[in-house]
Amino acid sequence: MPSSKKRILGHSIAAFLCFLIPFLLVLLLSRDYRIVGWGNACLIAGVVVTALFLMTLLIRTGVFDVLNYGFYRLGESFRRVDKKRWDSAYDYKEDKKSARGRNKPIWLPYLIFGGGSLTVGIILSLIADSMH
Repeated sequence: MPSSKKRILGHSIAAFLCFLIPFLLVLLLSRDYRIVGWGNACLIAGVVVTALFLMTLLIRTGVFDVLNYGFYRLGESFRRVDKKRWDSAYDYKEDKKSARGRNKPIWLPYLIFGGGSLTVGIILSLIADSMH
């Protein structure tokens, strides 16, 4: 299997697990197996997957690069390093920016599971509301 298909499969499995775990937690812990419970579980799972997707977008813009660089330098201060990998935060940010350009993200599985779960949750909530 080509590496691009492995990456897509890996992200699809990760998106499914990011949906499934909160969905099952909400459904099983609430013990509400009516339409309302299923709708709530779908909505919360959809919010979790969508939030992870949005956080990934935010990280890919480089917002946290300087913070990551600070933690890297902190860890570097506790061990002996002969040559520093980056001379400044700017060099670190530029290196990460070029790495992000080479490594294209896979977002479609997260959009499918997040958006689909939110849509199903809203529909189930509307159905449950109309039944009362």
